[in-house]
Amino acid sequence: MRPRSAFAAAAFLVLGALAGPSFADGRACVRANVEEPFLLPDGSWHEAGLLRICLDRTYSPSAALHTIQAAEGTAGTFLSRRGVSEAPAAAAAPRILFARGPSRTLRLMGYAVAQGERTRIYWIRQR
Repeated sequence: MRPRSAFAAAAFLVLGALAGPSFADGRACVRANVEEPFLLPDGSWHEAGLLRICLDRTYSPSAALHTIQAAEGTAGTFLSRRGVSEAPAAAAAPRILFARGPSRTLRLMGYAVAQGERTRIYWIRQR
């Protein structure tokens, strides 16, 4: 039998149809219209529609806090692990990353956005 870890079983899907970075209450945000139901990292189920992720603050050099809002309202505050992509920021548009597991359900994994000369990646922690 093959291993069944979350990453081994997941097919990754990157949504490129983002409206780009936006600012809400002075916070940097990314948003996308998700065309099918999805799960947030806390396991909550959300209908298709607008998804907005805002960076609230840097928690530590390797972590940040985010507010995630689904179409029906605020879903909550989430902790992320921060990283840097090798892709040049000039060529990188904001991206939201989902994994599709064996049940075919989309699960939010994180997002990437250009910050200065780098592309910052935020991996939203799963509970």
